[in-house]
Amino acid sequence: DEGSFVTDGVVPGIAKLMAPINVAEKGWANYDLVAHGPGGHSSMPEKEVAVDILAQALVKIRQNPMSGGIDGIGEEMIDGIAKEGGFVLRMLAANKWLFGGLLESQLGKSPSGNAMQRTTTAPTIVRAGVKVNVITPTAVATVNFRLHPRDTAADIVAHLTKVIDDERVEIKLHQDQEPSLASPVSSWENDAFALLKRVTQQVYGDVVVVPGITMGGTDTKHYSQIADDSYRFQYMVVNSEDLSGFHGTNERVAISNLVKGTAAYFLLIQQAGIE
Repeated sequence: DEGSFVTDGVVPGIAKLMAPINVAEKGWANYDLVAHGPGGHSSMPEKEVAVDILAQALVKIRQNPMSGGIDGIGEEMIDGIAKEGGFVLRMLAANKWLFGGLLESQLGKSPSGNAMQRTTTAPTIVRAGVKVNVITPTAVATVNFRLHPRDTAADIVAHLTKVIDDERVEIKLHQDQEPSLASPVSSWENDAFALLKRVTQQVYGDVVVVPGITMGGTDTKHYSQIADDSYRFQYMVVNSEDLSGFHGTNERVAISNLVKGTAAYFLLIQQAGIE
């Protein structure tokens, strides 16, 4: 009951309701980039100091993201959406051997489309000097990565080492936190997924149902030890305005969602029991 929703008007060019039932979730890892440089008094700065070195490293990793692509879950999702899209989208999806690069580039222009394709890189905390007239010899940036199922923590370190290419920058685990890998990918061709899809369409009508991936973390990953397949989905309709309110001002649930959502869970439990 967490992960994705029935969406209304969230995907450009798709008039129908769309329900991505998430069959996996990304992992996470936090790394500190520690830049070392000459310290001293601010009245006589060296040509390059730790803050400069760190800034250059951050620019490099932001301008050179980890490799990505449309495959697996992403490919299945795009194919499902394309069937309801315009001619251009259908043509691109049907000829990925020729237009795959263009499709990936266009998707990558949006944060969600980019995140679907690759492990994302987000500098979130920067720490440097504490006095206005002292040049700090070290500067630290904490970078949060959301791991795509194809990547491991070792892949992140190898990528950072290659892209930064500067011995003055250390790459360390943030607070010795061990990374959490992406969850196993559940099947979207079994009876369980078919049940979720059927109930969605019984309650909401002509809905486009596709497999998807959760960009953040949920508790669902803990069930992978006792279940072959786990799904991240909740029976509520959300639009772009609803999404912008999550964890923010005026976060709310529509009354219609309470009514239809309750009906959907009732049908889900009822039909799962019969099967």
